[in-house]
Amino acid sequence: MDRNLTFGSTTKPTSMIRIIIACVLLTSMAMCKSPKASVDNAAEITATTMEEKTLGTISNELAEDGCDWIISVDDPEGKRKFQPLNLDTKFMSNGMKVQFTYTLSRAPSKCPGVQPVVIESMEKK
Repeated sequence: MDRNLTFGSTTKPTSMIRIIIACVLLTSMAMCKSPKASVDNAAEITATTMEEKTLGTISNELAEDGCDWIISVDDPEGKRKFQPLNLDTKFMSNGMKVQFTYTLSRAPSKCPGVQPVVIESMEKK
């Protein structure tokens, strides 16, 4: 069987297949670059900064669900829950009332219904 088929040139089909595979692999690798979320790069993947101080209560009520500490906030829109990616250990106290500013993060949440945030400032109330 003759493997030297021509398609307007003298290039072998196996060479064309190798070129096509290389192009597909390069395109796939270029499309797969997505940021990996972690506490170390939380500041780099933030979205919206909230300048106003927010009142909230720190708890570990979702610890059984694999969640770390969360901050619950009551506002006119209802109860919101935040997952602080950089909570200082001095604020890790169940039921502690705090006032804080934060930046919303695009990091994926470990907990359903809880928004990851980067704490900009925090004080005990």
